[in-house]
Amino acid sequence: MKIEGDSFYAFTSLTYLNLSFCIKIEIIDYGFTNLVSLERLSFKDCTNLKKIHFTSDDKTNLKVFLFEGCEDSEDMLMELKHLTSLQVISLSVMLSLTIDNGFTILVSLEFFIFKDFTNLKEIHATFNKISFKNCKKMKIKDNSFNGFKSLTYLNLSSCIKVEIIDNGFINLVSLEKLLFKDCRNLKEIHATFASMTNLKVLRLRDEIPFIFDGMINLEILWLEGCENFQDMPMRLNHLSSLQEISFVNCKRMKIEGDSFKTFTSLTYLNLSNCIEVETINYGFTNLVFLEIYYFINCTNLKKFHATFDSMRNLN
Repeated sequence: MKIEGDSFYAFTSLTYLNLSFCIKIEIIDYGFTNLVSLERLSFKDCTNLKKIHFTSDDKTNLKVFLFEGCEDSEDMLMELKHLTSLQVISLSVMLSLTIDNGFTILVSLEFFIFKDFTNLKEIHATFNKISFKNCKKMKIKDNSFNGFKSLTYLNLSSCIKVEIIDNGFINLVSLEKLLFKDCRNLKEIHATFASMTNLKVLRLRDEIPFIFDGMINLEILWLEGCENFQDMPMRLNHLSSLQEISFVNCKRMKIEGDSFKTFTSLTYLNLSNCIEVETINYGFTNLVFLEIYYFINCTNLKKFHATFDSMRNLN
């Protein structure tokens, strides 16, 4: 399918338009001008799409713009400036896009997704939610996040060039969700997280050492594949708000008798592939709200000394 200049001229009530995988589309021109009710627009994997012409009369109601896998697209910053209601934008695999302070013109923008930007090295703009997932060349400098005091969501998963997290994170006082999954070259964390009192979700992989002081509202903690953990991480037992914990593939970690006694709000616990766990002690008795409990492939687990009588919610 190809799109002619006035193809959408009559669709003034249209709120959703998905042109994903329409690989013959090369240019979107001013025939979009009449889509005044459009709220969600997707061009996923339109691999030959080079240009979208937006005007000041276009799509003032557009809230979600998905522009993923459009590898031949040109820099769209000047075109996006007209989308004043835009809240979520995903621009993955755009090899020539420049990210700079010009994005501040998108005053309603809350969530920016940079998935699979393999050539992205730096960013000079601020948003409330950002995903850098699979941005394999991006590094983090001392002051990379200094201006991000309003940031609530940060995803650095699979950013394999990230080696050190320093005190540039100290200003992320509003952060609620932080993901580091598969940052396999991350060696050191020098940042203090004491100021992250709003953090509710933390997902790490092989990041040591890590101090959990200050995360008083943390609800979800995933420490999957942290093969260097031999004991429960320091100060973890102070996180009394935790509802979900996953230690999947923490192959060296052992569990002491009272490791879980303070987690009275816990509903989900996954210890799968923790092959050094041999005994489950009475500290598990306090997990009265636990609903889901996994011990898959704990090949050395020999004894349960815990009683499950109090786990009335266990599914």
